[in-house]
This record gives sequence, structure tokens and C-alpha cells, in this order.
Amino acid sequence: MSKILAFFFRLTRKSLTATIYSNTPRPVIFQECCPDEIYKKWILRKKGEGCVALKIALAYERGIHFEKVTAEQAERIFILKEEDITPDDISAFQDYLFWKICEIAAEVSLPLQCHTGMGQIIDTNVLQLNNVIKNNPETKFVLLHCGFPWVDDILSMVNGYPNLYPDLTWVPILSYTASNRILHQLIEMAQGSQPLSCVVLSQ
Repeated sequence: MSKILAFFFRLTRKSLTATIYSNTPRPVIFQECCPDEIYKKWILRKKGEGCVALKIALAYERGIHFEKVTAEQAERIFILKEEDITPDDISAFQDYLFWKICEIAAEVSLPLQCHTGMGQIIDTNVLQLNNVIKNNPETKFVLLHCGFPWVDDILSMVNGYPNLYPDLTWVPILSYTASNRILHQLIEMAQGSQPLSCVVLSQ
């Protein structure tokens, strides 16, 4: 079996600026240290080392609804003093970076794994990602755990998004009944007019 590597992201302003400062011996300018280029560089390096997927685990720390944030909005947050940053600022900057990672994942042909469901529970069902998946049709979204315990939500999305891949990792361990039911339903739906791509994994 080949070794599977995933590149994890912690989408925090602090970790990003720490990396930039460590490589920049002068004041940081947002446009010069564009997160897009920094992340793309890291991703390409990891892909060259054997990385076959990107992984976002933010469902364990926050909800997974990500608003579309402009570069101008992100820059405003980026230049704030640490003591002036609010929780809303952090969430907005994370949103900006998440959308950028979605775009880069498509550019470099790497699937994007997203933890869903179990985690911090609040706002972590797969429907929270609807807007992102809809507006990034070239990005392959692998939704880990199928949004368990809200597994029915993923069934409402698979027919509409060919770039969505339900992933059953951990579901058979958490609930054999739920995993058996959703697997059968996905197979039934795959026999319809639109083929479905289903990633089936367990640990």
C-alpha cells in the first residue's frame, strides 16, 4: 500500500504572520507576502514530497460555513495590531484563506478533505459548505465522516455537485447502522442518471 500524505492547515492569522516574519527581516506588506503565493508554494512543495491531498480540520474548532472575503478585507485584518484583533476578524481571515486554498487545490489538482459533522458540533453539518462547493466546481471536495450524525444532509447534495465525494471514514465505528444505510442509499443514487463518486474508508 502506498503511503498517503495529507497537508494539514491551521488557518490562523497568527501562524501565517509568524511564518512571514520568520522569513522577512523588515515590516510586512500584505501584497508582498500574499497568502495565495505562500500557501501555493507550500502545497507544491508538499505535493513534490508525495502529498496526495489537502486536509482542513477546522470543524473541531469552529463552524464550517465560510464567507467569501475580499483581499481588501483580509488585508485590513492582516495589518491590525494583535491586541486589536477580534474573534470576528480571525474568522473572516480564516474564511479568506479557506477560499484561497480551495482555488489552489484545483490549480494543483489535489483533492481537499474537509472534516464534517462530529467535532465542535455547532454548524459543522455538510450543508454549511454548500456555497463553497457550488462556487468552486473545479475543486474536489472530500467530505470526511459524511457529516455524521447528519448523514442525510450529504444525500441532498451529491446529485447536484459532481465535485463532492462522500467519505465514510469513522462512520462504521461511530454507527454501523448509519454507515450501512448511507452506503446503500449512495449506491442506489449512483444507479440513477448522474453517476456518483463515493470514497469509502474506515479505520
